[in-house]
Amino acid sequence: MIMNYFNPGYHVYQSDICQKVVGEVRETPEGISAGTALASYYFTYTFKWGTLSFDDIKYYINSGKPVQVDIQWKSNHSMVIYGYCEYQYVEKGQVFGSILVVDPGSGTTTSYSYPYFCDNSNFYWRITRYNISGGPQIVFRSIAAYKCRV
Repeated sequence: MIMNYFNPGYHVYQSDICQKVVGEVRETPEGISAGTALASYYFTYTFKWGTLSFDDIKYYINSGKPVQVDIQWKSNHSMVIYGYCEYQYVEKGQVFGSILVVDPGSGTTTSYSYPYFCDNSNFYWRITRYNISGGPQIVFRSIAAYKCRV
């Protein structure tokens, strides 16, 4: 999904990543870390255990850089934060916006309130790869609608 973010119209699927990294076509990337997948396409990134603040997410999205996260649920799962919305959620006694997330496995996009995505009864945000750059043919994509930034 990082490749697709930087190159609209160019589609890299999980099976393509498996072929490139382990030399075989698989539908699920079990045993392949998101960091290994990014490096195989010549992307660099900063690694962090845990979450980024909502303001940090806004900063990287506004800089044209998606944020790759690993969530823990039944197993480790990679997702990409590609945008945010400024409208407000009040949760856990604080006011936050929402983040726009894509699941690389299904291509499904979802909007989550920031606090919910960080930690909820279904999954929690475990690892962050941010400040992503490099890779083949970077093309910045920005679409603003409904006070959202993607």
